[in-house]
Amino acid sequence: MLFYDYFFISEEQERHPQQEHSEELMLLENTSFELYNDNKTRKWVLESDNFSIDRTTGKIQFSPVKIDVYDSTRENNVIYYLWAGSGDYYLDREFLQIEGDIEIHHGDNIIKTQKITWNQEDDTLQGRGGFVFETPRFVMTGREFKSDSSLEELEITGGDKRANFKFKEGTE
Repeated sequence: MLFYDYFFISEEQERHPQQEHSEELMLLENTSFELYNDNKTRKWVLESDNFSIDRTTGKIQFSPVKIDVYDSTRENNVIYYLWAGSGDYYLDREFLQIEGDIEIHHGDNIIKTQKITWNQEDDTLQGRGGFVFETPRFVMTGREFKSDSSLEELEITGGDKRANFKFKEGTE
């Protein structure tokens, strides 16, 4: 990942207390970076107008954010697009948190929610804070959903009820 270089630089700078605070915080504009799940089957390309990298904590903040998620086993195969107000990535935990008015476009289907987390290690994606799942044929609402990062199969929860939805190739 691109930002590991900055993180390692940060560790070296921490050994020198005379470094100023401004050097611990790196600000970037109109930048993108890539993340991969542990088995390298998913590539997340994050683009944002504003990135803030805290070298002491290993936390990257960005706003707004556009994310293209690729199936990296196939060349240039975008699985879905995601737009959100802001996000945080934690280098030490390999954990991504996205918040704001989130909209995910997966083919003809749209998921809207307020908060999504992605655990890079086990490749799980969770949507929280209520969601709306729109397809050309129906609309579903729920409290939370869980999936792997492919979003091919969603486990949906709402109150005491659970449902599973599986996308199939060639269907809506």
